[in-house]
Amino acid sequence: MISPDSPLDHVTPYDRFAWSDEQIELWLASGEHQRELSAYFGAAEYRALAALARRARRAPAADAALRVVVVPGIMGSQLGLLRPAPLPHDIVWLDPIDIQRGRLATLRFPGPAPIVSLGVVLFSYLRLKLYLRAQGLAAEFHDYDWRLPVAQLGGALAERVRAAGSRVAIVAHSMGGLVARAALALAGTGNVERLVLLGTPHCGSFAAVQALRGTYAVVRKVARLAGKASAESLAAEVFSSFPSLYDLLPVGGGATDLFDERAWPASGPQPRAALLQAALAARQRLAGPDERFINIVGVGQETVTAVVRRDD
Repeated sequence: MISPDSPLDHVTPYDRFAWSDEQIELWLASGEHQRELSAYFGAAEYRALAALARRARRAPAADAALRVVVVPGIMGSQLGLLRPAPLPHDIVWLDPIDIQRGRLATLRFPGPAPIVSLGVVLFSYLRLKLYLRAQGLAAEFHDYDWRLPVAQLGGALAERVRAAGSRVAIVAHSMGGLVARAALALAGTGNVERLVLLGTPHCGSFAAVQALRGTYAVVRKVARLAGKASAESLAAEVFSSFPSLYDLLPVGGGATDLFDERAWPASGPQPRAALLQAALAARQRLAGPDERFINIVGVGQETVTAVVRRDD
């Protein structure tokens, strides 16, 4: 349905490009809409994707009884509002034009806008899916509203696994790995025979701390695009309302207890106490590793490994 916050007079080029991954794969393989797709993905990436799409269409099935579900990470699914046909859906994340117009506030959670997931961010994940399909695997995306708690998202993924009626393998990136672990902790998911985890923050990520404080690079870039909003105000008013960020906070290792609101600086954007407590409780309910897990991590990559509290 159309929200009052979603007038019909601001359809952007990003909205008009909100086609399904299946449709874009067909165009990549056929060469249709080459100019538009090349502009969207970039010329080099378009060529790579088109070659993969053609290989995927020719590849014989490697295991017809196995479904491979690709689960993206946080911010890896488009979020927005539904519009009735023939209008395209209203993409808010990640539509730079809407962000420039100040519409990022519609993502505040919970909020009056009926935000839904509108497919995976394809320039981040389509190559992975096409590569799997080119190996003869029946790969499909599982997009989700990444603002929600990991436990709730895991429940939705578990429902999909149960409904598959076949053997399932999951390939999960970043927070998607935590979503998959939450799913496997639930009954009826025994048909998952493999879980491949790509850069999953099992012990949390300091990027979540940065996002809640307004110092994360993505938050700062979005703030510059928004113009009138500072990174700190976006963190306090929008990003701190996302339960998922609290599920990503670092835990263990003798570090500062970031689930204790008293550990945070008294000045600047503040975490929400109720979300801290809920995230700590949920962390205990993730499925532990077993023989189905394959964990792939980066080596020698620059990453934030600590935080220091400074009170002004």
